[in-house]
Amino acid sequence: MKEWEVPTFREYFAFPEDPDVPLTELSYTFTYGDAFFLVLDDTLDHVDFFFPVEGMTEDPPLWAWLKKQAASEAAQQARWRFAFMHYPPDAECYSEQDYGPPSSAVRNYVAPLLAEHGFHALFAGHVHDYEYMEIAGLPCIITGGGGAGLEDCDNCTRDVPEITRLECRHHFLSVDLGCDSATVRAVDADGTVFDEHTLSRE
Repeated sequence: MKEWEVPTFREYFAFPEDPDVPLTELSYTFTYGDAFFLVLDDTLDHVDFFFPVEGMTEDPPLWAWLKKQAASEAAQQARWRFAFMHYPPDAECYSEQDYGPPSSAVRNYVAPLLAEHGFHALFAGHVHDYEYMEIAGLPCIITGGGGAGLEDCDNCTRDVPEITRLECRHHFLSVDLGCDSATVRAVDADGTVFDEHTLSRE
């Protein structure tokens, strides 16, 4: 699904809505087994609705919701905690002027908050490649190689120090959860594992 298809998606598909967070039907959480999943719709255009802006006297609704969910009993009692959103905290193939302020919000606010509450990884898309980085100590993975046209790595000229792996190839992620560690593998269309990271529960 592309960004411009979101209005149609919202019209025909229904998800539980939080009355405290209007317009954010696509932000929700759930627990499955030992893992807590937080899904954040960071495609909203209303900047002051998403993250704190200088001079605001109270938290905007979506930011307040995110803080509440990250610190919730369900999240903190889970063995594993993962977050998902569209825009990544940064990318070597795109700069913020290419897609607006959500990226800086994820980098400056969301990733540090998730790290503070013991989340184990953040998964994002938007950029059609694979990029691995750690922001505020939180593993952040762009997994945008699911089938659409790929970025040209020769044009990915931004030097983002936190990004340690960049691959412009179709892929998917395999995540194996254990009791004390989890393994994230990036697997290309031929079945080759081209990147692998071990996450510690503590």
